[in-house]
Formats: sequence, C-alpha cells, structure tokens
Amino acid sequence: MMQSKQLLDRAVGFRGNRWNFLCCHRSSVVWIVLFAIGICSWSAPAVGQTGRLPKGDYYINFANNAEYFAADYKDAYKRFSRGYNSAYKFGTRRFLDSVCYLTMMGECNYHMGDYAEAVNNYEQALRLYLSYQAEGWQSRLQIPQVIPANNNAFAQAKINWCQPKRRTSIARVPNAFSMLFGRLDSERAFSDGGVVDNAEIYKVDVAEIMRCTALCLHRRKVIKGAISKYDPFTNQLINGLSVAGAGNGSVMGAYNGVLLGIAQASMEEWESAARTLNASLQLNGMDHSLTPVALLEMAQIASVTENYTVAGDLALEASCSAGIFGQYDLVEESLNFGATVHLMTVKSAYAPLPNAIKWAAFKKARLMQASLIVKLADCFAEAGDARSAAAVLREANGPMSTRNSLGNAVVSARLKYVTAVIQFLQGDFRKGSASLVAALKHFQKGSRWLYQLGLADQLVVSGSITQRQGELLYSALLRDPTDLDWKTDPMEALAFLASPHVGPMERWFDLVVGRMNHQRALEVGDLVRRHRFFSKLPLGGRLMAFRWMLHAPVESLSQTAREQRTAFLNSNPKYKAMYDRANLIRTELLALPIKPELRSPEGIQQRKLLDELAVISETQEAVLASYSLRREVSEMVFPPQKNISEFQQSLRPDQLALVSLATSSGYHIFLLNSKAIKYAGLSDGRTVLRGVAELLKDAGLMEAALDLKNLQDEDWKESARDLKNKLFGDKSDANWSDVKELVVVPDGVLWYLPFEIFPIGEGDDEKYLSDIVNVRYSPTLFLAFGPQRPARPIERSAVVTARMNQRGEAELSKIEFEALVKQLPDAIQYDAPIRVPSNYLASLFDQLLIWSEIKSTRNAPLAMTPMQIDQGKAGITIESWMALPWAGPEHMVLPGFHSDGGAGLRGKLNGNDLFLTSIGLMAAGTRTALISRWATGGKTSLTLTGKFAAKQDSLGLEQAIMESRQETRETVLDYENEPRLRMKKTDPVLNAQHPFFWAGPMLLGIPDNRAPAKEPEAPIQGEGEAIEDGVKPAVEEEGDAKVEPDKADGNALDDEKK
Repeated sequence: MMQSKQLLDRAVGFRGNRWNFLCCHRSSVVWIVLFAIGICSWSAPAVGQTGRLPKGDYYINFANNAEYFAADYKDAYKRFSRGYNSAYKFGTRRFLDSVCYLTMMGECNYHMGDYAEAVNNYEQALRLYLSYQAEGWQSRLQIPQVIPANNNAFAQAKINWCQPKRRTSIARVPNAFSMLFGRLDSERAFSDGGVVDNAEIYKVDVAEIMRCTALCLHRRKVIKGAISKYDPFTNQLINGLSVAGAGNGSVMGAYNGVLLGIAQASMEEWESAARTLNASLQLNGMDHSLTPVALLEMAQIASVTENYTVAGDLALEASCSAGIFGQYDLVEESLNFGATVHLMTVKSAYAPLPNAIKWAAFKKARLMQASLIVKLADCFAEAGDARSAAAVLREANGPMSTRNSLGNAVVSARLKYVTAVIQFLQGDFRKGSASLVAALKHFQKGSRWLYQLGLADQLVVSGSITQRQGELLYSALLRDPTDLDWKTDPMEALAFLASPHVGPMERWFDLVVGRMNHQRALEVGDLVRRHRFFSKLPLGGRLMAFRWMLHAPVESLSQTAREQRTAFLNSNPKYKAMYDRANLIRTELLALPIKPELRSPEGIQQRKLLDELAVISETQEAVLASYSLRREVSEMVFPPQKNISEFQQSLRPDQLALVSLATSSGYHIFLLNSKAIKYAGLSDGRTVLRGVAELLKDAGLMEAALDLKNLQDEDWKESARDLKNKLFGDKSDANWSDVKELVVVPDGVLWYLPFEIFPIGEGDDEKYLSDIVNVRYSPTLFLAFGPQRPARPIERSAVVTARMNQRGEAELSKIEFEALVKQLPDAIQYDAPIRVPSNYLASLFDQLLIWSEIKSTRNAPLAMTPMQIDQGKAGITIESWMALPWAGPEHMVLPGFHSDGGAGLRGKLNGNDLFLTSIGLMAAGTRTALISRWATGGKTSLTLTGKFAAKQDSLGLEQAIMESRQETRETVLDYENEPRLRMKKTDPVLNAQHPFFWAGPMLLGIPDNRAPAKEPEAPIQGEGEAIEDGVKPAVEEEGDAKVEPDKADGNALDDEKK
C-alpha cells in the first residue's frame, strides 16, 4: 500500500508531468484510441475534462489514523463497500476503479481470516479486470514516453531494517494517466436514436489498479494453494493476461509481466513464473509499484524449489521495496516470510524485525507492527528464550487496541499460539494448554490449510473436478504434516492435526476405491484410522510423536526417527540429562521387588524413586509440549504407515488379513495376503449392523441372562454362516486349511463380532474358525504386522483381583489368583487401593491382568481407567498411560471390559470404545492385549485368561490363546460361579463349549520375533479356484489402461482429465 501522503496527493489532483490528451490529438496514441472506439472521422467536438478514478474517497481510507492502516477492518470494509457502490459505471457496467474497492474489501476479509469471502472479492475483481483486458483497455491510455527516476526514494522512506543489495532507483510513474471515456459523436448517436454518452477524459490511477490486480492474484494464490492448479479460472487468468509486450521494459509491459508471472505461479509453473517475474521487476532499470509483490513471489518460488538462501534474500529485498512504496501489508508479509526462512536454519531472532517494528509504529501501521512483534517473540521462543519472548510479546498490547479489529484477526490467533509456546517453555502446562486451545479455536477460521481442505472437499462432493484431481488434492491436503510444514508454520500443521477431518478422509477412501486402486485404498484406509485416533488426542498426535521418537524401543523406529532421536538428545543437553536419569531410575526400580512392604527399606526406596520419576516425567512432558508447538521435527511413528507393496512382502505365506473400513457408503471389505489383494465388496451399513446384532442376540452373546436352552441352541450358526459369506465372499471352507493365522482389522460394529465362532465345514466335520486358524485383531493394518521388536521375557506379572460382575464377589478372583500362582509363581496380587498413580506403577510390569469389571466410557474411551483400584488419582486413564514415563505393561489382559456391543448394539455404535481402547493401550507401549467384547463375569473368564497369561511366555501369543480356549471349553461349568447363568438344579452338567464362555476375549497385538518357518502360500480363493484378478502387482489395471499407483505425498498433482 502506498504511503498515506502519496495517496492523499492522488485524491487532491494529478501531480508531476501533466499530459493533456486534447493537445496531443494528432499523435499516434490518439488515433489508436479513436479507432478503438469506432470513430472513422474526427472534428473537434466538446470533450469534458472530468475527475479521477478511483475517486478521492478511496484514498482517504489510507490516511494516518484512517480505518484501514489502524486495522479497524470492520469499518474499513464498510467504507470500501460504500465506495464500491458509488464507483464509476457505464450504464450498469463497472469500470476498473471497482477493482481497487473490491481488492481492499478482500484485504479486510483476508486479515480477519474470512478466506471464502476474500477470494470472492479477489476473483470478482479479477474477472472485471479480464473483461477490460480482452477489450484492449490499455490502448486507450495516454502513457508518457519518458519516466524519470527518483534516486533518493530509499532515504525518503527512512527504511531502517535493511540496506537493499539491489542498487536501483525508483520509477516516477505519474499518479494517473489520461483515458478517454464515452463517444465523440454524440450528435450522431442522438439522431440515430442511440444512447448519448458524451466523450469525457478521466485521470485514471493505472498504477493503483495494476497494484490491486497483482495483489488479488497474489492473495488468491496464497489462499487457495494447491487448489489453484485445478481451478479453471487459473487457466483463464493465464490466457487473459498473456498479452504482447509483457516484461518488455515499458510501463504497461512491466505491469502486465508481473500479473502474468503471478498467474503462472498459481499454476505451479515455477520456472516460467520466475522468468516472467524477473523480466518484469523493473521499468528501464527502475523499480515500480509492482516490484515488491514480484520480489515476494520470487522469494516464495525460491523456497518451493528449496533455494532457501535466495528466498531469504529476495524476501528482504521485497520488504525494502514495499517500504519505499508505502505498501505496509507487503512489508509485513515479506519480513514474516524472511523470518520463517531464517528460522528454518537458525534458531535466533531475525535481525531486521526490531527496527521494522519501530518503523511500523512510526507509520501507525498497526497490523504490521503487531504481526512483526508476534514474529519476533516467536523467534525468541524458538530459541528457547522464554523471558525475551514474553517481554517482546507484551509490546503487542499497543497495536492490539480494543479500538481496532486485531483482537479478532488472524494475528491475534498467532499471538495466543506464541503465548502458549512461552508458557510451556516456562513449565506452566496448565496455562499453556488453555492458551493453545484458545489459539487453535481462533485459528480454525484463519488456517489456510483447513480452508483449502474444505474447498477441495466441496469440489469433490459437487463433482466440479475429476476423480483423479480429487484424489490428488485429497492426497496433498490430508497427508501428515511434513518436516517442511513444521519448519515453516507449526501452527498450521498443528491446526490440521488437531482438527477432525473424518468426513473428507472417508470420501477420499471411497474415491480411491471407486477408481479400483485397491493398493492405495488400503494405505488410505490406515490413514483414516490414524486420523480418527489422532483427532482424539490433545495435540493431534504431535506430542505422542515426540514420546515415541524419544522413548519407544529403538526397534520400533525407522532410521529417520532414530536419527531424529540422536539429533534431539545431542542438541538438548538438559533433556538428555532427564532422559538418562529417568532410565537409571527405571533400572533401579526394576531391581526392587514389585510390591515391597510399605515401611520396608525397599518400599521407602521405591516410593522415593517413583516420586522422583513423576517429577522428571512431568517436566519432560512440559518440554515436549513446547517442542510440539515449535519447528522441531519428529516423525509420526505410531501407528506406523507403510507402502502396501513393501508391506505385503513382510507377510508370511500362511497369513490372511481381513480389512474393513466403514464409511457413509457402507462397509468396505478387503482380503489380503503376501501376494494378492481382493476387494470383497461394499456392504450396506444397516445390513451389516442387523447381521451382527442378530448373531449376537441369537447366540446369547449380549450381556443378558442365559439358561439351558440358550446353551444348547445352535440355530445361531445359520446367522453366523450368512455373515461369514458376506464378509469373506466366495472363499470356500476348504481353503482355510492353507491359512494358519487370520488377522482382522475391524471397523464399526465389526469390532463386536467374534470371528472365532464362524462355522467351517458341515455336519461332523464342522468346526469353529478358531479351531483351525489363529485369530488376531488389530486397530490398524500396518500395526498388525510390525514394526517387529524383540519379545521381552515375562518376569514381572501383576494381577488386580476385584469383582468381575455386579452380582459377583471379589473372593472369586482371589481364589483364582491362588490357582494362577501355581503356574506363575512370581505373580503379584493387588486387591486394595494403591497409593501410586498407575501410569508410573504400570511401567514396572511385564504383564498385567485386570480381574475386575471395567465399564465402557463410550463418549471418551481414552478416559477409561485400566487398573480400576486407583480411582480418584491423577495419571490413571489410558490417556495418562500414553504420557511419560511411557512404558506400559508389555501385555494387558482385561476380561472384565464391557464393550458397547455387549450391551446389545443399541444406539449409534461405531466401535470406537474397542478401537480407541486397544490403540490407546498400544500407544502407551503395550504389545499385546486380551480384551473382552462382552463380560461373562464368572469363573470361566478367569480360568481362560489365567491360562493364557501362564502360557504366553513359553508358547507365544497365538499358541497360548488357542490352547487356553480349547482347555477352557473342556472345563465343567460351575453354575454357582457364573453370575450370568440362570440354571435350574435339575439342569445337566455342561462343559464351557458355548462361545459365550470362550469367544469374548479378542486378542490384539504386535507379533513377537518367533515367527514360524515359511510354508506354502495361502491363496485367496473362491470355490476352490485361485482369484488371479486379486493379484496386485506394481501397476494396477483401471479399465483397459494401466495406471501407476498414486503417490501419497501430494507432489504429483496434475490436471489430468478422466
């Protein structure tokens, strides 16, 4: 924006060289104008010398203390809107002065974070400009042949934050050019019955019109991001702005070249854009009023192409140039961008900022002043200097006046965010969390990433773009934040992670499935599951990423994460000291008895060490929270995300995975082994819900009383057979002999379905599926098969003994514990409230059995308290267990868990209780978990889980659960100790053969490193025939054409039409 004095001069009248159009009527320019308006002969008619465009009211908005520079955007918008309503018109058609009003209305909306309305303003202005460009409006201008130079502009502007490296003068382009409006032959028009529009000459502020047009293009590109490439209007802009002479050194050539260069950058034509902009930077060796935005665009292009040194230099040059021309908003944007580039490599204050803040205060440019204060505080916070950051941030109270709009602007959200970072650095986790919540809530409207995602989703839903384009846009906008995202704008990255995008992600999945790209569909499906989990975490999984990167077993980490761990610990000696001390404390605790006498030396020492560990862990959490908000990189390790082709190669030949994902379209089912992928189809959601509900009800697996009839009835097997066929398609029973393990990745109500009870075979040959294959479950596909890590010997087992049922007695658990000790001699019993929060105590266990009833917390599954006997304390929920000291029990057994499915599938159930419970425990470091889908509450559940716990260390996961189930089924039922049975004294004695007693616990976990030797491939077949079309090599077929699998990083966007 031009300095207020310059703008007011324009409002008063034309300054400098005056060019009288009439006195030059015999010039070639005049003849061009006359022919342009359709005049074949000319005699000296009366031509009115009128006012100027835009009108004087436009420039008054930029005076010192006027609304716009004072950041009173609400009132400034009203003024620009009134000016727009009274702008010049030819009948009903607007002239180009409306471009200026629309641009500034867009600027008010832009700074307030109303991007949709801002884009509407900008694009309305650009369409108006293109309509005149198509008519050759520039040919009607009288342009001076000689443009003088101002060699003292830098000194006059009193720029104090930099010395330009580009030795250049400033072109003294006139403030307005003369332009002919109307018709010179009004008498003829009148006599012919036409509209009389007398010829008039206006002074038109071409420089301001072109500056505003360039600003519209720039803002539109910044706001829309990757979507610009797919917007048909971008092509219209490039075509409409591709005029002869762009960048040829003339006044209009320079202006036109800058406009075209920005449009090319919107299409991501980086090389062409850079060449066009560079050729248009100057007017015969002099900067012009579009030079600042051209330099800023070139800086952004250099950054995109990873030439960060050049990007930083160009950004600083852009700020100087913008300062000379009084374009305060571009000074602010350029310095902000320069500081961002600086912080990518150096964690220190950006040198130009302090003086630039003073300059902004002197110019009363409130937004620039406030924004640069926030950025300087951000620099100090990034360097870990909380004191300096806080001191600087207090200076924002001046420009952030209650008399302007900045309190509701985007800059205010960023101020709150930096405040949160500072508070975390100061160790005030409570205040920091509150400030962060406020910042992210405010930023929901100001996040360009979230705006772009919403816009892309609208384009897909409305069918405005092709499926291919939609898939690529979703890939670009729904990916995890990259290292570059964190380094450039951590607030944008965190806003994306912490916001729910389940709808767009499921539509992305449906779109990929619709394009028959089943490999990519499985990858996207796991991204959907990850996001569902991340969206339930306070920092969207960012804090958890740091915990895993720094504290998870090294075998669980990629090479990148291992390198990040080393780099972080080497560059943060204070954290490294806490890290080492916490590890030493853990070693000392493991050397003590698990449950020493409270007053014994060991008990006193354990409590002392646990107290110290708690202090260290809380301090570490605050430190990691501050880093989570900053530019530190950390790979999103958990749950893992992999390339499906490479992943398939890690499967054993005898493993089969059934993967489901429930979206608004229904239930998608995939079958997968090491060689083949088969899409088993889409099932209606209501049909699946009804099928699962009927099976659970018919089999008596809901939490209700059972009698002899229920236990002897086998009619439910028909329901089970029907459901099996729907899920597995035409896979015949005979082919299960080639499968040793079935891994189920359930979704929705399939979490409540016991796959173990599916009947295989007929008559005397009939068996349950779990009789012939191991059945294991996983919350995500890629978590089910890795990453591998060595199995830890089970040396420290703990058992919580309490009531398993409301009508049961704790005494039953205690009796069964006595039996368990015979198999696990070192097992420790907890039968009374504990004094230590369980998130610290649980880190000492290799195996933890919770023989206690656990109610589902449907609305907040991560708030479930696993250990049950530490109620009322901090650190008792699954979410707390995910925090440091991050070392949950290697194995968890929860036979008393009440899932929502066990209650009868009433209400809107989505499986989140089991999904979030299982993935939450595994996020806390648990390797395997045995969790009940319905709670029997009796002796058989204790028997089964006790046998599993005793066998697991010696037999391994799969064999232990199979043998435990088989032995439990042969156990004679003790009716007195099965509280859900309603048996008569005359009823016969039965074994626990009914699935109610043994099929409830679902086994989840990461396999250990005791995989069996490879055996012949397990085919995915239908009625005995191999399904060849299920084999997915590196290239998949789509119709008659072969299509390369899409890249997931969003860098391969193109405009392919399908």
